[in-house]
Amino acid sequence: MTLDQHQVLQLIQVEDHLRTPKYRQIVRCLINAIKRGIVEVGQPIPSINAISEEFLLSRDTVVKAYNELRERGVIASKHGKGFYVISTEVEKEYNVFLLFNKLSAHKKTIYEAIVQTLGKEAKVDLYVYHNDFMTFKNQIESNLGQYTHYIIISHFYGVNRPVSEVLEQIQKEKLVILDRKVKGLQEQYPAVYQNFTEDIFRALKEALPRLKDYDRLNMVFPASSYHPDDIRLGFVNFCEETGIPYQVLPAFQYQETSSKEAYIVLEDADLVALLKTAKAYKLTLGKDIGVISYNENPLKEFIAGGITVMSTDFQKMGETAAQMVLKGKVEEVENPFMLIWRESL
Repeated sequence: MTLDQHQVLQLIQVEDHLRTPKYRQIVRCLINAIKRGIVEVGQPIPSINAISEEFLLSRDTVVKAYNELRERGVIASKHGKGFYVISTEVEKEYNVFLLFNKLSAHKKTIYEAIVQTLGKEAKVDLYVYHNDFMTFKNQIESNLGQYTHYIIISHFYGVNRPVSEVLEQIQKEKLVILDRKVKGLQEQYPAVYQNFTEDIFRALKEALPRLKDYDRLNMVFPASSYHPDDIRLGFVNFCEETGIPYQVLPAFQYQETSSKEAYIVLEDADLVALLKTAKAYKLTLGKDIGVISYNENPLKEFIAGGITVMSTDFQKMGETAAQMVLKGKVEEVENPFMLIWRESL
């Protein structure tokens, strides 16, 4: 049975003598009414002015209570309809907006790690912007104030996107930046990031004993890539320091010569092209041609006898981001990076 707004107002009690802040008393009363089944989805609730006048509270106090309920995904507002209940999942104290640039195997790993670490008390909504800045901007701005926390990866085609201006609309205590630091932010925001230049340099240094078996090292770095140029820089720094001949290619290309070459491929499409070429020319991976793929996924352990991979720890990235939400930490954490040896190098 749907109650009228006056009946819902009678369910709210605000006591001056309690230590609990008054806005929290409002939240608790409405949450308890939902738990008891008295208030259901679609139920209109009193206006901010109605509660303010009934209990002689400032509008700011009631706004703060309603903002918390909205961020937890319990209520919403609509022009001409006022506030109403949209969810009875009131046990979930964390309502998380998760924004990825694309869907992939390693993004799935991050997502599952976040959900598992946050546990049953959290609701996680996943959005994808397909590396398009305007979609990224619109998805964030249309969801401001609707979630308790925002976990966001920012990767785009092209450069000079005003990412910091978009992200600074979110309170730093509610935002966790993933994978890549964002330039131009006026304050330090929570972040779990990759140190791309140093990560690549260290991983290649570890692989140096095997890389010396090849006459040249090639990095396939697509011209229209969302990958940060710091990856290419780390590769170039390594080759310049070690004296290994190298080149950076916009796409995988192979010329049959007597030399032995190794390839670092960032995109799976280039990895497939390389494997097709190796099959066509009857090249043995790890002997006639070397292969290092970027970013681990479960299939690379089994493809072509095993593909050597340089990768950040995506499981750890998701776990750390979730812990920042749970503990309210405002810090920058460098995510672990590793070289995974397999038969392709």
